Amino acid sequence: MPALERAFRILEALSEQESGSGISELSKELGLAKSTTFNILTSLTTLGYCYKSGADGKFHLSLKLYSLGSAAAERMDLRRMAASILRDLAERTGETINLGTIQGDEAVYIDCLPSSHPVTVVTWPGQRLPLHSTALGKALLAWRPANVAQTTLAGSDLKAFTRATVTSIPQILRELERVRVDGYALDNEEDAMGMRCIGAPVFDQSGRAVAAISLTAPVQRLPEGDFGRVAGEVIESAGQISKRLGYMPAPHLLALAN
Repeated sequence: MPALERAFRILEALSEQESGSGISELSKELGLAKSTTFNILTSLTTLGYCYKSGADGKFHLSLKLYSLGSAAAERMDLRRMAASILRDLAERTGETINLGTIQGDEAVYIDCLPSSHPVTVVTWPGQRLPLHSTALGKALLAWRPANVAQTTLAGSDLKAFTRATVTSIPQILRELERVRVDGYALDNEEDAMGMRCIGAPVFDQSGRAVAAISLTAPVQRLPEGDFGRVAGEVIESAGQISKRLGYMPAPHLLALAN
């Protein structure tokens, strides 16, 4: 039995024991050697998936699996709630529309709607992308606290994908300030030559930027003169998703909008 399968069987067995289990109990129940059970439990404890009680020496599940499951459920719920809004944006613009969230020092797409044009960029759910060179990534990073954004960038591989890619952390942080002021992020051939992208954040009920949406198109179909108009559409769609998540702008922002 592969080690990964044994580890999951141990986790599943622990999930059924409200009062925890000892090494001998788990070994007998699963038909595993005590040494194997001990080694796997030690690794799972080190990784934070279970803990050993000081009172009785038994092993229990931690809440780490719950947090992973909650994160997955949150993303799936977000994808469901955003689906019709993303579809409308894709139909209105004819361009590639993506929904993504941040994971560590990268962004990841959780939904992608293809362009109706023959010449386009191909994206897919689960695709990971850099934060510093993409509109969706910058829209996600811009609403993080400045020290968190700086730390994230410092731990990232700030690769230059094109001659337009910005790799200087101070310059990126200044760009993120502009993103917060304008309400949208721009990738002007920074991630791929010939492609432009506009992204805007999605906020939850607590005001956190939990996701972002983006529109991607070849430079011929997204000239600089159209940035403002297209950004307005992306921002409006992101705002509709935010509203579905329970987000309400602060009163002073509503006053400014009116």
